[in-house]
Amino acid sequence: MRHGFDRLTRSRALYDVRFRLVFLPLKYLVYFFIPHSRIRFTREGAWFFFMTLGVGIAAINTGIGLLYLMVAMMLSFIIVSGVLSELSLMMLRVKRGLPGEVHAHQAFFMTFQIQNCKRLFPSFSVHIIDRSGAWEGGVEPEGYFLKIPAGGSAAVQCLAMMPRRGHHHLNRVVVRTEYPFGFFIKEADYDYEQELLVYPALGNILDGSLVDALDGMSRSPRRDRTRHELEEFHALR
Repeated sequence: MRHGFDRLTRSRALYDVRFRLVFLPLKYLVYFFIPHSRIRFTREGAWFFFMTLGVGIAAINTGIGLLYLMVAMMLSFIIVSGVLSELSLMMLRVKRGLPGEVHAHQAFFMTFQIQNCKRLFPSFSVHIIDRSGAWEGGVEPEGYFLKIPAGGSAAVQCLAMMPRRGHHHLNRVVVRTEYPFGFFIKEADYDYEQELLVYPALGNILDGSLVDALDGMSRSPRRDRTRHELEEFHALR
């Protein structure tokens, strides 16, 4: 009986090792070949790309081996930048935490939480922005994560402001990164449906008559009730 239990334990451990060695790399490769993000050059990245193109043309025209080496190094920087930035954005889960009471035209704090579902790779330099249409005319919440550990999570508080009262539908969260060299900006959209109730804006009372009336009521002398009034309950004897 003991021998059979040991064989079962070893077979499960062997299956777990095979799963990590075979299926996890295939999962990452499938994610890379299916587009999940948008990419665009930064100003520095555009300059670096055109410099690489110029050095490559010079290497072809002159045939100097050192120029070919420089082109290979510059292209490797571009490739590594694309791979690492994609690793930072892949397999993330986004959550939005809202306060219990929100008033229009009044700043409040909300929370963004990102869970990194990757087992091996952390995520670095991640920006998060709520791009729902309800924030138009107000302050969009935006946060920054320096590092999200592999298999862990991180949270950040963001300042926001709603321009209008009423029910608002929040749906679109954008996660982006410029990691590691700042050559590209990669963005990924996450759908997180949530409803937010915004109360009317708070303001000061400009008319002093109401304040004076309340102050006069508080200062009015208190009249003791008679025995006849004490015996009555809502005009019922």
